[in-house]
Amino acid sequence: MIRKSATILFADITGSTRMFDTLGDVMAKQIVSETILCMAQEVERYHGRVIRTIGDEVMAELPGPEQGFLAAIAMQLSLAKHNANTGKNTQIRVGFNCGDVIYEDGDVYGDAVNVASRMVDQCHPGQILTTRGTAVMMPASVSDTMRSLGTRSLKGKETDVEVFEILWRDDRSKLTVVSRHRSSVNEELSPSLCLEYQKNRVTIQKRDTPFVLGRDTQSSLRVDDDRVSRVHAVIEYRQGQYNLSDRSTNGTWIYLGQWERLFIHQESLLLPGAGIISLGKDWRNFNTHKIDFRVHED
Repeated sequence: MIRKSATILFADITGSTRMFDTLGDVMAKQIVSETILCMAQEVERYHGRVIRTIGDEVMAELPGPEQGFLAAIAMQLSLAKHNANTGKNTQIRVGFNCGDVIYEDGDVYGDAVNVASRMVDQCHPGQILTTRGTAVMMPASVSDTMRSLGTRSLKGKETDVEVFEILWRDDRSKLTVVSRHRSSVNEELSPSLCLEYQKNRVTIQKRDTPFVLGRDTQSSLRVDDDRVSRVHAVIEYRQGQYNLSDRSTNGTWIYLGQWERLFIHQESLLLPGAGIISLGKDWRNFNTHKIDFRVHED
């Protein structure tokens, strides 16, 4: 038995159960295998090793917190590129944490492992999370790609843990941190958000937020439905990403790809990639309005 400090990373594929139900075993298994391979390659690129894979999840060890940071971002970027080339919309969640672990019989144990696993449990699709203890170990050059989400209660921990998000989808100046290059031109760029509702299409820029979705006639985008609140949800631009906050009575459904469905009520959610927003009712169960959204990196 050996004890030493290590950076442990977990990554899993979101919506895999629904994927098997929708696409069938053969196609879903192929997508899972391709995604697992994609994640494993990025671990190896940053001098890590895959400890094990369980179904749709990868557990890996990286030499240090910076390598964990870089591998997590590389996983997301590599998968995004793969999706663009294949027309798929597979998404993953990634969490990593640095701390003391125990090595025994080729496996790794300890509190640092458990906390890394809990980071994934806290993730939305497409998100990367770590702990404050790991975040403060990062080089100063990557500090602008991280933000605190506040303290959270984690299963098995007596005290709350401050959680940090890695903003890998931020504007291009932030993404180039991975290669340590910056551009004053790129720093001015920011993503846009396209919304399609019925036959209307609107493109939102940073300057257009806050953007209100609701039944009120003064809403930025009006959805006239008896289940929709007057101010149902608000889209805001925060550090390079679009954040949707539900402020309604009946809540909001978010579809991410074909398999992942989230429900939020008086909560917030970062809008990743593309999907469907359904206000007040689940549009697949009711004949109600839906809003298609897509984030564009300008």
